[in-house]
Amino acid sequence: MRLLLVNPNTSATVTRLIEQEARLSAHPDTQVTAFTAETGVPYIETETEAAVGACAVLEIIAREAPQHDAAIIAAFGDPGLLAAKSAVSIPVIGLSEAAFFMASVAAGTFGIVAISPRMQGWYRRAIEQQHMGPRFCGFRFLAPPLDDVATVQVDRADDLIALGASLVAQDGVGTVIYAGAPLAGFVRNNAHRIDFPALDGTAAAVHLAEAVAEMTQRGGRVAPPVRRAGKQAIGLSPAMARLF
Repeated sequence: MRLLLVNPNTSATVTRLIEQEARLSAHPDTQVTAFTAETGVPYIETETEAAVGACAVLEIIAREAPQHDAAIIAAFGDPGLLAAKSAVSIPVIGLSEAAFFMASVAAGTFGIVAISPRMQGWYRRAIEQQHMGPRFCGFRFLAPPLDDVATVQVDRADDLIALGASLVAQDGVGTVIYAGAPLAGFVRNNAHRIDFPALDGTAAAVHLAEAVAEMTQRGGRVAPPVRRAGKQAIGLSPAMARLF
């Protein structure tokens, strides 16, 4: 199976974190190919930054989808998810989408630990998009400032674990989701220290993408791309123009 991993952020270091966790989570015969956005910001915190990231997602997925069996949008909040799902014929899975689904199946309710309070509005939109409001129990965020987003899970490991524990103890969440590409691998790397149910959005997305792709290969179907009458697209790459 060929899995396309798209980081809507511009940090190549974060892409390597996501790719490493994806490879560890994937089946041994799954090939993971990772791409980093060429435009945008190092990590997404707001709706405006997510809109820029969504364009980067569509550009990469439009170009690379024919060579892959499934794609993952590797930023929590899933920028461009619905647009990508309707544009290409392979399954497209978002980190938030997969994490919410897996946490709901595992424990019914979930809370989110993230690296910045500025992400709250964007993440709430992702929760609404997936109709997960009744299962969501609360947020916890690291207090600023962050020294380096690429090393935040090492620099602030104690704080991240304490925040997750408080969600369970104070808010009664069933599963803690460690959200965001910079936290890819945090649950795996700290499994010996985390004594509450927790999951990683990257791992969840890989498992779900593999399952849906395998289903399609065995006769299932995903929704076909929405095709309308052709339009002349101006200023787009050839891959993006083909979507129209």
